Amino acid sequence: MKAHIVREYLSPDFLRALNTYSLPTLASEIMGTSMYHLNILVGGTSAVKITTGVVEVVVKGAVYSEYLIAIYVVSKVLLPIEMFGSSDVPPPPPCRSPPPLRSG
Repeated sequence: MKAHIVREYLSPDFLRALNTYSLPTLASEIMGTSMYHLNILVGGTSAVKITTGVVEVVVKGAVYSEYLIAIYVVSKVLLPIEMFGSSDVPPPPPCRSPPPLRSG
């Protein structure tokens, strides 16, 4: 099981009421750095999204949410930008077509 842990309790209602919100994970607090932040935003469809700068995921629902603890299911793995780099990597150039076959 892989998880990103934050110190704050973020209830489902709180997440849905957000516009944008950025917070450090517990890893960044323990290491005393500004790395490993999660950015939370709510889109026009009221979908709650979380991004690390590498990947953006959709919060699919809460597995558990009682005061002080909330566990959410997300659409894919959140990759930290500090470990995997920016998502602004240009795509590879298109492949060239093979040369036409010569008859003869």
